[in-house]
Amino acid sequence: MDNSSTAPIVSTRSIVILGMKGAGKTTLWDKLMKKTGGKLDTQVEKINSFNISVNGRTVKIESTKDIGGGDDFIRQGIWDSLIKQNSFVYFLIDLNHIDKDEINIRLKKIKAILENKDVDQKKEFGFKIIGTHYDTYGNGKSKETVKYELIKKLDIKDTNEISERIMIADLFNSNDVTIIENEIVNPQRG
Repeated sequence: MDNSSTAPIVSTRSIVILGMKGAGKTTLWDKLMKKTGGKLDTQVEKINSFNISVNGRTVKIESTKDIGGGDDFIRQGIWDSLIKQNSFVYFLIDLNHIDKDEINIRLKKIKAILENKDVDQKKEFGFKIIGTHYDTYGNGKSKETVKYELIKKLDIKDTNEISERIMIADLFNSNDVTIIENEIVNPQRG
């Protein structure tokens, strides 16, 4: 994986990383920015624009915010503004701490905000759920098995559509982070 800025920037992406408390939002931002030693229990941190380069293709990630997983950020309308500003939403869930009701409330909130985007914005929009902490949850299970366990725990009815939008990851595994980087650099919207 090439993460240097020698490749010309071919496009710009707007992403936001949301999710539950302790799910790894700041860790994912740090991995994408190639930073180490991130903060725990983030409130609101500015994310300056940065580049991601994979296989000779570089994408500039626009400035945004890293926000904590608390309810205050939803009530204050921060989720609304971040989702409206950004074209791709990653929603992180700690596989070890699944609160079905809270997660489904947040997923419904994201869906409601997205449904209010105008037609042009919807064309550029994407959404993915990342089940994190696979390293401590997986216990020898395949990622595919864990994915279907997550779908079952969340009581998601349309498993075919949602299955394509779920990734199981260990954010400290460089291969999993590379998959996310590749998705950012070479997006397939949906």
